[in-house]
Amino acid sequence: MLLAALLLTASPQAALAKGTPDLSAGGSITVRLASGEASVDSGSLAFYRVGEPYHEDGDYAYRLTADFADSGVSLEDIHSPRSAEALAAFADERGLEGSAVQVENGSLTFRVPRGQLGLYLVMQELPAQGWEPIRPFLVSVPAFDGGAYRYDVDATPKVGEPVPIPPEPDVPEPPSEVRPPVFPWLPRTGDFLWITAVPALVGLVLFIAGRRARSRSDEDGRKD
Repeated sequence: MLLAALLLTASPQAALAKGTPDLSAGGSITVRLASGEASVDSGSLAFYRVGEPYHEDGDYAYRLTADFADSGVSLEDIHSPRSAEALAAFADERGLEGSAVQVENGSLTFRVPRGQLGLYLVMQELPAQGWEPIRPFLVSVPAFDGGAYRYDVDATPKVGEPVPIPPEPDVPEPPSEVRPPVFPWLPRTGDFLWITAVPALVGLVLFIAGRRARSRSDEDGRKD
């Protein structure tokens, strides 16, 4: 009798140890991006609700949302990187848009609206300058930890190695605009060489020819 009484009182306690979350509540996902002491301070992440919770045998599980129902991805193992990558590829293929959040000071926080708890896909939308893009991953909101549900979840994905930033290409300056002369009939600076050299050369030739003609005339006069 005593053993039966202990079992009856222990069973409800074991069932309520995990229990079911408040699906009408809201929550948040805080993502921290850092590699060692260096933090990622640029780029953005996109959040997609890929799984909605439902009750099953006193517990709750996830099933694909309407946007991702045709992906055929199993949500039995929400920690599988293959599941996250398959869902990310499906989102890219279908052109689905997530909720983008900008990274600031190495972290960001996505607010989960009330009644929108579930399984969220997190993927890089805009790569961070100087860093490799992170791989997509899944986050459950709420998360079960220490015998209770946490509706504000922290996530620290693995950040890739930094990549060198290519230098900006040299852009040639556009040619300066050539303004028309104020007095177009006047010679330009570069034209003075032709204006002065050609008449001088012609004058020199005529001078030499005149001297020769005069010399011949004098010689003919002396002969006479």
